[in-house]
Amino acid sequence: MIYNPGDPEWIGSRDHSVWTRMNAMGLEFMGPCYPNGRKAFNQRDWLAPDSRNVPTYYTTGEKTPESASQQLDYAFASRGFHNEVSVRAMNEVEEWGPSDHCRLLIEVGASGGK
Repeated sequence: MIYNPGDPEWIGSRDHSVWTRMNAMGLEFMGPCYPNGRKAFNQRDWLAPDSRNVPTYYTTGEKTPESASQQLDYAFASRGFHNEVSVRAMNEVEEWGPSDHCRLLIEVGASGGK
């Protein structure tokens, strides 16, 4: 599942339908999005040029957090409550952790939100 709204082919795609359904259920997409996480050192060709995606996963071919180029982890929050939530990908190489997925830092309340 890829968030890629700047790509003309994304509208009407299966991935786009996931975001449409989440919105219909009253869930707001919270991120993470750049600058709340580093961008990939090598951006995927199929991402829109202005994509704010941040890598949260590395493939077996990529092997390391440094070479990660795909975002597969996302956070959503209930509409209304979402104003109190902020999301950051902990995807800097030194903070990634032992998994092939980085951690997401989700803050709720006074320190969260926009």
